[in-house]
Amino acid sequence: MKMKEQYSGILKLSLLFFVMLLLFSFSNHQVSSVRAEEGDFLRASGFLEPVVELSKSTAINGKIADIFVTGGDEVESNELLLNLDDSRRQKEISSLEKSLAQEKKQLEAEEESYQQALLNYNLSQLQLDNLREKDFSLLETEIELAKAELEYETTEFNRAERLYSREAMEDVEFAQYEFNYIRSQLNKTIAELTLAEQRKETEDQIEEQKIQLKESESARKYAELQLEAAELAHEAAKLDLEQLKLELADYEFKAPKDMVVLDVLVEAGEQVTAGEELFTLASQDLQIVIEPDEREIGSIYQGQQGKAVVESYPEENFPVEVKEIAPKVDIDRGTIKVKLDITGETPDLLPFMTVSVDLELGEE
Repeated sequence: MKMKEQYSGILKLSLLFFVMLLLFSFSNHQVSSVRAEEGDFLRASGFLEPVVELSKSTAINGKIADIFVTGGDEVESNELLLNLDDSRRQKEISSLEKSLAQEKKQLEAEEESYQQALLNYNLSQLQLDNLREKDFSLLETEIELAKAELEYETTEFNRAERLYSREAMEDVEFAQYEFNYIRSQLNKTIAELTLAEQRKETEDQIEEQKIQLKESESARKYAELQLEAAELAHEAAKLDLEQLKLELADYEFKAPKDMVVLDVLVEAGEQVTAGEELFTLASQDLQIVIEPDEREIGSIYQGQQGKAVVESYPEENFPVEVKEIAPKVDIDRGTIKVKLDITGETPDLLPFMTVSVDLELGEE
């Protein structure tokens, strides 16, 4: 019986301790709100929190290579906080850089081939144009001279023939006139044959040049297609390389602005998966959060001035101003969340310090 009483006493003490613990826990989390006896200010307790708090997650699977910060560190904008092992990606980049160098050499070779093919085509076109515009005026002049000479020699020969028939000219002299006449006929014939031969030869050359021009045009078009293919391959390699280099950003995590590291959630060497949180950050600017009773809502307004003090520096108060009032009441606790800006100099404050706030009462 005595043992049962002892057991019952211990049980009661345990229950009492548990209830006190709950009350203590509730008092630590429940924001108080009391009106001072003088009635000129509203007192509420709350806590400091960063104006901006965010978590950084990885977009890819990987292994943590290096961590450069710990919880509580202040970091500057764009400061490197953590990186993943990118050795495999670096190898891919190195391989692509080599491929890009080869594509560049191929592009340069195709450019040279195209320029040579273009030169050959232009030369063939020029040669064809020259053949079509070939000048035969000299040969035509020679024919006209030969005709004039033949006409003259014909006249002289006819005169000599009449004289010779009347035996008024010696045989030797007549033979000379006859020779000159025949030679002039031959000269005219040779001049005409030469012109005809030159024209025929030029026509044949034109036909051959046309064929050569078509061949050089085909070679130019082929070289142009090869050049375009090389340009596309080179550009594709460049884009692939640029894409890989852009993806390297997924392996580095930098501070978006001047902030404080709240917590690092991973360790060096740890494998992480896409979407996994790596660390949490907070802005260095702090604000105060209080949750007064909903019955006090009529006494609080945006722009309301007040003073605050933290438990660590009870003698150093600092000015505050109501910035934001929640649009609805916490139905479970019967409170409303209010955020306040710190508007003046403060002692050394840290996130989540407990704060006591006195808001000045008066008309809005």
